[in-house]
Amino acid sequence: MGKRSNPPEKQFKRVISIFCPGDVERAYLEKLKADRYPNGPRVDIKPKLGQADKYADVMDDIADLLSDSTGTELVFYVNDMDAIVAQGKLAAYESKKNRLKRKAGDRVVFIESMPCIEFWFLLHLCYLDRYWASWEELKPELLRKIAGYEKTRPRVTRLYDEIREQLAEAIERAKRSTAKHEEGLEACSYTYMHQLIEKLDEVFCR
Repeated sequence: MGKRSNPPEKQFKRVISIFCPGDVERAYLEKLKADRYPNGPRVDIKPKLGQADKYADVMDDIADLLSDSTGTELVFYVNDMDAIVAQGKLAAYESKKNRLKRKAGDRVVFIESMPCIEFWFLLHLCYLDRYWASWEELKPELLRKIAGYEKTRPRVTRLYDEIREQLAEAIERAKRSTAKHEEGLEACSYTYMHQLIEKLDEVFCR
């Protein structure tokens, strides 16, 4: 009997997962994925509807995914911070986040916006240097810049096309907002959405 050959090693498809809290984020990310990253690693968008302040449950899901799926090489957690701050949960959130980062290392990236992802949309049009504590506070400013905006999938999908040419400007403005936030000298709104795009660009250009 001839020597039995070893079966070929199973090849796992590279997978990137993006957890997000709602339909607005899902609509934007799906459009971004189709437009900017049509080929390459698989990008799974995992909406956690209504769970912007249920960070512990979402982080547990992320930890389980990274432990169980050898194909998942990178996870983003895109989240609005206004509910967490308003409910006085920021310290507990940071503690849970730091534990997950110590365990997962560079395989998990937190993409936070204060108050919400709509601040990222606004940065495509102008730099804003102040603090909004909630979507309701930010809404009048956004409606002055983006007429007819509403939190629906069709509107956000159209908005992507309206602002996509200003992406480079939005990235630079977001860097300014996060630099000011990290200085901690005064409260300001911020978004780390630029880090998601820069990291995905890096992965897809490998």
